[in-house]
Amino acid sequence: MAAKAVGRLLAQGYEIAGLVLISTGAPVRDLRAFEAAAPSIRRSFLAAHSASAALRLGYRSAAHLFRSGRIGEDLIIDFFVRDSPADANALADPNLRETLRSNLAYCFEDADQIVSDVATWGQDWSATLAQVASAIPVTFIHGTENTVQDIASLRTLCAETPRITLHEIGDQGQMALYQSPGRIAAWIAEIA
Repeated sequence: MAAKAVGRLLAQGYEIAGLVLISTGAPVRDLRAFEAAAPSIRRSFLAAHSASAALRLGYRSAAHLFRSGRIGEDLIIDFFVRDSPADANALADPNLRETLRSNLAYCFEDADQIVSDVATWGQDWSATLAQVASAIPVTFIHGTENTVQDIASLRTLCAETPRITLHEIGDQGQMALYQSPGRIAAWIAEIA
C-alpha cells in the first residue's frame, strides 16, 4: 500500500513532495462503512477483513476464467463494473475497455496479491495516513460516482485531517484515472 511505503521512505530520510492516492477510498475505520456498498464490493471487503484466506479460491477462479480467453475476459470485465453504472458506461469506449482488460490481466498474474490488496484496503490505515500527512501533503483523487470506494468517507477524512485534500471528478467512478488522465496529471503536477 502506497501510504505505508511512503511512510517507510520518509522514515529512511527520503525527500518526497507529496502522496497522491487515486480511487483508493478512505481507511476503513468502521465496518459499517461497507453497509451501503454494492453487494459484490461488500462481500469482498468484509471477507477480506475477517477471513482473507477465504477469498483466495474465488480470486484464483476468477483469474483462471479471465485467462481462458476473450469470453472469460469479457465476463470478468462486466462483473467488475456490474455495480457501477458510471464505469459500465465508460466501457462503451473501446480504448477504456482495453485499458481495463490490460489492468486486470496484470492483476490476475498474482491473484493472491489481489486478495492481500483488498484485505489492506479493508483495514484501518488512518494512523499510517496521519503520520504521512504530518510530514507531506496527501491528495486523494476520486470519482464522485465510485461505487467501489464511497466518496463520503473521503470527504469526512479530508475535513478532519490537516494536509489531506480531495479532488473530486464528477460523474466518474473507479475508472476516473483512465477517463481523465490530463486533469489528474495537472493535480499531481501541483504537488511536485
